[in-house]
Amino acid sequence: MAYKASATRQVHFTSKGGGYSAIWMSSRGDLYQEYLTTGGATTYYPDISSSASVTMYLTVTSARTQGVVVPSAVRYFANGTELTFNVSGACTTAGMSNIFKRDASGNLVIIGNLGNVVLGSFLLEAIVSVSATTGTDSLHVSAPVTLVPYTGDSAKVTIAPGDTKNFTISEKGGSCILKALTLKGGKEVSSGLVYEWYKFSAGAFVKLSAANQTLTVKESDVDTYSLFKVIVKENGTEIGYDIQGVLDASDPYDIIMSSGLNPGTSGASTTSTNDLTLTDEMADAAYLEFTCQFVKRGQTASVAGTQTYTFTVVAGNGLKMWNPATISGNKCRISVKDFKDYGFGLGDYEIIAEGTLTPA
Repeated sequence: MAYKASATRQVHFTSKGGGYSAIWMSSRGDLYQEYLTTGGATTYYPDISSSASVTMYLTVTSARTQGVVVPSAVRYFANGTELTFNVSGACTTAGMSNIFKRDASGNLVIIGNLGNVVLGSFLLEAIVSVSATTGTDSLHVSAPVTLVPYTGDSAKVTIAPGDTKNFTISEKGGSCILKALTLKGGKEVSSGLVYEWYKFSAGAFVKLSAANQTLTVKESDVDTYSLFKVIVKENGTEIGYDIQGVLDASDPYDIIMSSGLNPGTSGASTTSTNDLTLTDEMADAAYLEFTCQFVKRGQTASVAGTQTYTFTVVAGNGLKMWNPATISGNKCRISVKDFKDYGFGLGDYEIIAEGTLTPA
C-alpha cells in the first residue's frame, strides 16, 4: 500500500527546520481594495470599518506534533512597522489605532481602510513563536495587501473561508469549505457567474466536477497539503481566478521540507536557511535547495520504505511554471538562472513537493 503527502514553501513563508506549515488568511480572502480620490477625500471599495471589519485567522501545523499547534506568542507588523496593543486589544501604535485591533483570541482585526497605512501595496506580517522540544522556533508568515485605483468595472476574485476552519481539516472524516468571492465595482456580486474548480495533482491543475460558488474539501481529498483553484466566468468570459491551499492536520504522515541556500560563487557550499528569497542581484548560479523526507506526524525520523517525489514551481496566480531539477530523488534546486530563463519576474511562488511512500 502506498501513501501520499504534499508540502509547499513560499517566498514569504519560512519555517525553522522545515517542520511547520501555516495559513494566515483574512475572513474575506485576499486583502484587496480599490480607492477613488475626489476633492481631497478618498473612498475605498469595499469599505472596511469597525462595523465591517476583517479578521486575520492564523493556523499553524507541525510535522512534529499531531494536529494544530497553538502559538506561544505572535507579533504583527504593517508595512514594516510593528503593531502594539494594550490589554483590551486596542492598537497603541501611532497612526494605527483606527486601523487595527486584536481580538480576545489574539487574532489581528482590521477595522479601518488599509490605504490609511500606505496608499499602495504592502505586506501584513506575523512572527509566530512556537514551542519545540529543542526550544522556541519562530515562523514568519505574511499576507500581501493590494490597493489599486478604482475603475468601476474591474473584477477581483478571491477564495475566502466558507466556514470557521480557515482552510484546515483537523480530524479524520472532516472537511472544510472554500468560497469564491467576486468583487466588481467595489461590491460583491454572484448573479450570472459560472464557477470552475480545480485541484493541483501530479504537477498540474485538474478540473473538478464542482460548479458552485462553494467547494467542500474532504479529508480524503487532501494529501497533507493540497492546492485548489477557482476560475470565475461571466457570459462565457473569464473575469478572474484565485488559488488557495488546504491543510490536513489529521494525516498520519507528513513531509518535512528543509531548505538551504548556495550563493553561486565559486567553491561555495549550501547552508541551511530560513530566508527563501532569490534576487536578480545574486549570481545566476545561486540556488535554493529543498530536501524532503516522509515522517510519521509527531516524529522526526524518516519513515522506512521507498520515497519518491515530484516538484513543481507555481506562480501566485496559480499558473504552473516549471518542474525544477530533481537531485537524488528527494531534493530539488531552483536557481536565479531558472527565473531568468523562464522569463518570470520577482514575486511569490509556491514550491510544491508531492511525495509517495511505499513502506518497506
